Amino acid sequence: MELKDIIGDVARHYWGTPNAALSSDKELRFGTHGSKSVDLIKGTWFDHEANEGGGVADIIKQADPDGDTAATIESFGVPRSQGPQRSERAFDYVDEDGVVRYQVVRFDVTQDGVTQKTYRQRHMNGAGWVWGMQGVTALPYNLPDIMASTRPIVIVEGEKCADAVAKLGFIATTAHGGAGRWWQSITPYFKDRDIVIIPDHDEPGLKHARVVAEALHGTARSIRVVQLDGLPAKGDVADWIARGGTYDSLVGLAKNAPAYDPATSTALAPLLGDVTGSEVGVEATIPTPAPGAPRPIEIVAWDDVQEVKVKWLVQDIIPAQGFAALYGRPGSYKSFVALYLAAMVASGQLAWGRTTTPGPVVYVMGEGGAGLRPRLDAIRKMHNIPKGVPVFFIRAQLDLRSSPDDATRLLAAIEALGIQPSLIVIDTLARAFAGGNENASEDMGAFITHVGRIQAETGAAMLIVHHSGKDEARGMRGHSMLLGAVDSELEAIKVSSEMSEERVGKVTITKQKDGEDGLILPFKAERVELSPIDPTRTSLVVVPLSDSEAEMAGVGHVRTGRPIANDNLIMQALTKAIEDAGAKVTSNHVPEGVRCVDVGIWKATYYAMSPAEDDAKKKAFKRGADRLVQTKKCGVWNNKAWIVD
Repeated sequence: MELKDIIGDVARHYWGTPNAALSSDKELRFGTHGSKSVDLIKGTWFDHEANEGGGVADIIKQADPDGDTAATIESFGVPRSQGPQRSERAFDYVDEDGVVRYQVVRFDVTQDGVTQKTYRQRHMNGAGWVWGMQGVTALPYNLPDIMASTRPIVIVEGEKCADAVAKLGFIATTAHGGAGRWWQSITPYFKDRDIVIIPDHDEPGLKHARVVAEALHGTARSIRVVQLDGLPAKGDVADWIARGGTYDSLVGLAKNAPAYDPATSTALAPLLGDVTGSEVGVEATIPTPAPGAPRPIEIVAWDDVQEVKVKWLVQDIIPAQGFAALYGRPGSYKSFVALYLAAMVASGQLAWGRTTTPGPVVYVMGEGGAGLRPRLDAIRKMHNIPKGVPVFFIRAQLDLRSSPDDATRLLAAIEALGIQPSLIVIDTLARAFAGGNENASEDMGAFITHVGRIQAETGAAMLIVHHSGKDEARGMRGHSMLLGAVDSELEAIKVSSEMSEERVGKVTITKQKDGEDGLILPFKAERVELSPIDPTRTSLVVVPLSDSEAEMAGVGHVRTGRPIANDNLIMQALTKAIEDAGAKVTSNHVPEGVRCVDVGIWKATYYAMSPAEDDAKKKAFKRGADRLVQTKKCGVWNNKAWIVD
């Protein structure tokens, strides 16, 4: 028995009973709408909702990541000698500055001489690599090459093909995600450029070429789709090059290719007729509905409901794609807290020692943004915020209550930026309420509806800055409908007295739908001097307090404390790791001349030094390392760690 022969049994074991109406003797479909498909002939599977797939071993590892995969395969009747062998290759997606933002990792699983490939994405945050693309803005592959030249750009399907075309001497790129995937944030990079699209020689490849051409029409200066001669079904440009394709021959094909015409799609019509023996393996992405368009209603049966783990934009504080409200009385530093959270998310830094999922932030300054420039200069100076950090400010008083017009305008403004925001901040609710009655259910309900639309159409988390009521014990001002709607409620309180220069405050998580209530996040609003000649140019900045500082200020615990001895051991491990394997890194984000080491080497060194159990080591390292970074005893950027002098 071969590995591919057991995929049906393995899928049934972990995913339950297939959808009989959608399944056949060659394919199993799981879920009400058959979103998971299993190819019984090839021994592969694909999840059309999650855009990922693989083979038998991937199903098992997904369900039991810490289990013995080989033993499980053997229990289904395949001897260990026939078990899969895996290899992987990572493709870097870098920004304009050459900083790696995320990777596409190709996994090759070889079984009995047959290799099957799958792809996954991972991105970098302050603690290392994180699987998935939540909160990450998509970039074109080989972006620095695109930015450095005005030459034509060749767009292919897949990083392997892009690398092969680039070796011929072209500027070549692709988008992550496979056939049919094109991300809105990528399009602006191709403005006024000449584009050559080379599809794979199968139906999904041709659908992908149409998706790309339609996305770039009106942005690119010219678009041509090239058909490669002599390719078998499912062949690609890398195969064409391997068979002798050259720079000059590809230039000739591009010059003779017809221009793309969206009205008639004449550039793609002859290609569709030339594909023989192809099979549809991946569905093309369905275009995003126009703003305000009705969305289809999905009904899921009890047995088909899948467990979904909570994803966090800011760990334990703001859920990804969640609805959060930060409130407090005047003088509680709530706007400074909101700006701090926005800066930490956009720069991918820790917030109160907790990891963030980096991504663009849109900040609506409903109160006009008076004094914004000093606040930004101060937070950049205090928290080492890099230039080009993707935070965008809208200085406008929007009406998000009485009509959908301003919500539509806001969505159009965000779309014009060419980004997919991870967080949208509305500061404050009162300024976006257009004079409505906050205590009226009709007005508050309309506001929540319009905010929910913005959240749904952008996929961003929403953070509403609001005021407390006259009776602070009753929480946020206005109708209780708002409290019912939010996933997270954060209360900002000034702890120090009005006469004190300490300016100590705290944020308390008073509601967390999918996490822990009562979490206390202490901070100090520290004044930063911004000019050596103008003593009046200063601003306050939120700086998180350590456990000991919070104790002294009477704020309370952050609930992340661990024995100081363990933190010392983690720091000793970093020192040893740098001594053994450290090297200098050239980057604006790393102090000049400082030796750095990979976070993985640091972690492995700590594991070797710690006497704790393995599970305890993992938790202790993560929390201790986060705390050391937050207290500025060490720094982490792009998976490199160093000791702060």
